[in-house]
Amino acid sequence: MGVIVFMSKVKTLLLFTFLIVTIVLLAFLSWHYFSLKEKHSLLINEFSRIKHELESLNRSYIILLEKYTHLHADFNKLSMEYKILEEKYKRLLKNYTNLLSEYDFLAERYNALMEDYQELLRAFNEPLSYEEIPTIEELTYWLTFEDNTDKIAYSYPNFICGDFAFMLALHAKLKHWDMGVVAIIGYDEQHKPFAHVFNAIICKEGLVYVEPQTDDVWWYKNHEEITRGKWYRYPGKGNIYVEEYIIILRYD
Repeated sequence: MGVIVFMSKVKTLLLFTFLIVTIVLLAFLSWHYFSLKEKHSLLINEFSRIKHELESLNRSYIILLEKYTHLHADFNKLSMEYKILEEKYKRLLKNYTNLLSEYDFLAERYNALMEDYQELLRAFNEPLSYEEIPTIEELTYWLTFEDNTDKIAYSYPNFICGDFAFMLALHAKLKHWDMGVVAIIGYDEQHKPFAHVFNAIICKEGLVYVEPQTDDVWWYKNHEEITRGKWYRYPGKGNIYVEEYIIILRYD
């Protein structure tokens, strides 16, 4: 009888303990459920926020992609324009280099011409400081290889025989040679009027004449001076009867 009562109390204690454990377990599960539910709500909110940000990022991405596409197209256009400009720049640089070379050449020529001009100016304005007398050979060499008066183009009435003669006389003065300018007036064998201006210079061998347009050098018997009233053979013109012989610029 006592054992039955004890067993009954044990069962009752076990049932009570089970009940307490069950209640505690239910309470724990309820707390855990609500805790998970709260976390679930937080996750849902976080998901919504992230989804919203993703949508916003997608929209921004689309906008940026459009901008990138436009920028890429602009870049390609600018690249083509750059290549065109680069080619133009290379051509301009080449032209500039050529022009610079031409400028240097022209500047050098200008300086040389300016020096010649200054020398001619001094020769024109100043008397000979001293006189040198050339040989016929020296005169011929100078005319052939150094002086360029004969290279000037004849241009009526701007540059005619008298201009050639005075130009050659000035050039000779730069060598300290006393070259004169003379003129003859007369007619040829067909009685056609003849008038011409040329040069005269006394060389070591005697008086010689110079045609400044052709560099011809000649002289008459015993290096005599032309006199009026006689026939003379003129280079390239034939025989000329001299009515007047005029010394325009003296030669001594």
